[in-house]
Amino acid sequence: MNHNNVISLPVYEASSAGDILALRPDGTVWPMQATVDKEEAIGVALHDVDPYEIGDPFAIHLFSGIFIARATGTISVGDVVGIDDAENFLKNTGTIRQLGLALESLSGTGLIRVIST
Repeated sequence: MNHNNVISLPVYEASSAGDILALRPDGTVWPMQATVDKEEAIGVALHDVDPYEIGDPFAIHLFSGIFIARATGTISVGDVVGIDDAENFLKNTGTIRQLGLALESLSGTGLIRVIST
């Protein structure tokens, strides 16, 4: 891990920048999906990974400091944001695992900056 809380782990399947990533039992990471519990999420994809790159080391920003992640909904600056089981984006409603506070507003789906809590 470097001083910016970025680590490299092999990726199990293709993903996009901003995807919420979870750690698998084999030490690889994959995007949140139907079979993944919110407690398994460890960070955010820093760049896109194409299918031919599966198994290669992949830059992941751990949930700490300020990070950028995909979010959805109507979010205001200062809202508590987090993830729900099986979803690959941050939101501010429902039963979420809190990850931080929104530093930007959003209406719809997009990337926002978040400060971890």
